[in-house]
Amino acid sequence: MATRTVVIPAGPGTPQQVWRVGDGALSPRGRLVAWLIAVALLLIGGSTLAATGAGPISGARDGAAGTAADPAAGSAAGAGSAGADQTGTVVAGAIAAEWNGPTVHLDWTGRQYATVEADFVGDRVASPGDRVERTLTLRNDGPADGVMSVSLVLGQDLPADSPNPELAEAIDLFWTVGGVSGQQSFATLLADGNPTVAQVQVPRGATTEVTVGFMMPAEVSDHRATGADGTVLHFQVQARLQGETAATELPQLAITGSQVLGLVALVLGLLLMGWLLLALARRRRCDDCGARVRRGEDWTARRVDGVRQLRCADCTLATERDPVRTG
Repeated sequence: MATRTVVIPAGPGTPQQVWRVGDGALSPRGRLVAWLIAVALLLIGGSTLAATGAGPISGARDGAAGTAADPAAGSAAGAGSAGADQTGTVVAGAIAAEWNGPTVHLDWTGRQYATVEADFVGDRVASPGDRVERTLTLRNDGPADGVMSVSLVLGQDLPADSPNPELAEAIDLFWTVGGVSGQQSFATLLADGNPTVAQVQVPRGATTEVTVGFMMPAEVSDHRATGADGTVLHFQVQARLQGETAATELPQLAITGSQVLGLVALVLGLLLMGWLLLALARRRRCDDCGARVRRGEDWTARRVDGVRQLRCADCTLATERDPVRTG
């Protein structure tokens, strides 16, 4: 408690009296102790909550579990296709891929994703001014909304004596996936490995179109093979549709004895904090007049015959002005 010294004047022949007067506030040491207690209680409470997983307090924890399987691959010819089930067995007709034809249905039930991969433009001899594109329509037949990623798998056959080794720089690839469009040179995409060119959301039951093609500017004139073994560029388009599988509810975890002890410690800590706050904020009253001593007002405390007595400033001054003498 913070105090100050007050010297009360006395009459002639009477010695002066010195009183230690409290102002109702905590001393610096008291404030430090209060902060230490508060921080300790907060740390105890936080560690208890973390240990018991009580955030609201609950003995159950829910989770989801899923499994992954090999992707299913489709053929570009449209005459036949094959896919792999969860055991790795090839299943004929799992994905029917017919470009610019019927919709391809992708369903990842029991798996995390389904894919279709094929050549888009087949074997072609590119000439200046060529522009070739094809469109694939995909439908989300999975158990929930999904995200479709479209990637390019590129390659280049470059003979040692090729007359057009820089053909990749003259060919541009372009794409439009669900409204997301882009264009880049074959050489740049080849340097990126297997780049993902678009990623779009596909709601359950919805369809989206994937258009991919290549173009060769009409002004190109220095990349002709002229009958020799020239550079061969090839690429495939991979569309992967993935999403969450059905959640598998995990067994509930029972509340152990250590968790119960942690909760008890938390309750006791909160009770202790409340008691401390009440003790600090208790209302003081003068033992002489019964008046309440408000925060910030002066008051004195002394012991008379071993009993602690508290007096307000008015009663203290009145007692000193009119001392009571005993015979």
